[in-house]
Amino acid sequence: MREKKMRLAKTIVLSFLTLAGCANPPVLQLPSDECEVIAMLKEGVTREPEVGQIINRFEMGKKYLVIRLLPGESLKTLRADPGVEVALPNRPLPKMGQPDDPLLSLQWAFERIKPQPCWDRLIDASKVTVAVLDTGIDYEHPDLAGRVIKGFNFADNNEDVMDREGHGTHVAGIIGAAGNNEKGVCGVLWNVRLLAVKVLNQDGGNDASALAGIRYAVDHGARVINLSFNSNNTSVNPLYATALEYARKQGALVVAAAGNNGGEVTYPANTPGCLTVSATGNFRHWEWLSPFSNRGESVTYSAPGAAILSTVPKGGYESYSGTSMAAPFVTGAIATLMALHPDWNLDQIENRLAAATDDLGDPGRDPLYGIGRINLSKLLDP
Repeated sequence: MREKKMRLAKTIVLSFLTLAGCANPPVLQLPSDECEVIAMLKEGVTREPEVGQIINRFEMGKKYLVIRLLPGESLKTLRADPGVEVALPNRPLPKMGQPDDPLLSLQWAFERIKPQPCWDRLIDASKVTVAVLDTGIDYEHPDLAGRVIKGFNFADNNEDVMDREGHGTHVAGIIGAAGNNEKGVCGVLWNVRLLAVKVLNQDGGNDASALAGIRYAVDHGARVINLSFNSNNTSVNPLYATALEYARKQGALVVAAAGNNGGEVTYPANTPGCLTVSATGNFRHWEWLSPFSNRGESVTYSAPGAAILSTVPKGGYESYSGTSMAAPFVTGAIATLMALHPDWNLDQIENRLAAATDDLGDPGRDPLYGIGRINLSKLLDP
């Protein structure tokens, strides 16, 4: 994914999310003894294949194994094991009341998605946990401090979830930067709990870290999981499909950025059951799909994603552009509904969310804007 990053008046382009694996299907022979693969065993199977070195294992309805193949071993051998349902390379995932906050006037997105009626309700979201799977979160930022739960760092296999890249903190601020605190910006939902799950670092991440992060988030109480990263592979990845099924069975929804290649939606955003978000931009008082935004039948919703001002590490604020910035607006909307209606099931949440949109583009659902651009004022009961 390519992220476009701006310091208010200055535009900087960051190149994110190019996909490079040890091998890409249909190539089955992996060229290096350092190559890692992910095997998902068939339901009920406990016997582990006698191939390679198992370096991690976890379960999401089915057992996942992260395996480092040894010299002379191939992905073909692993796929031939009768207990293995899916085996794929562990591909890289590079990074990517009226409040008194002084920078609110620069947050143009709120003019479009209309959160004021929700803010007027002073919604208590302190019991709703949103997981941000990203580069970590600056949990000391004045607009986020006190509400960040320190999860786990799957990118480096340790407990350090501090964000040193900026992306995860920016996403977290869109969802839940504090409002009415006379500081900086405000997010969609001011007192939501933010679970920091670090799956990307300065070198990016990979499928194994992302999948383990999803499982961790679900098992630690997340009701919504935000994935503001993707690949450039338009094939549906069955490893993510099973992970999202696991999340839903446990009562969690997954929101993902559509991607910034200006083409078709890529995984994990194209996974069935994922709420996929494209990005709109503010063009002379008109709102259109941003040129960088991916599009396609997988798009569920759209939200502002160009020149979005939010939190960054060390107490700062910057404007970024990308579908990474659009997805957390939808994540925040879902968390708002969960706070308003703690007794609702996921179908009820999704039905109300679908009604809380403005239809842009062709009438009805379309490949550019999905069901429509999110409108927070429509979340409330009529």
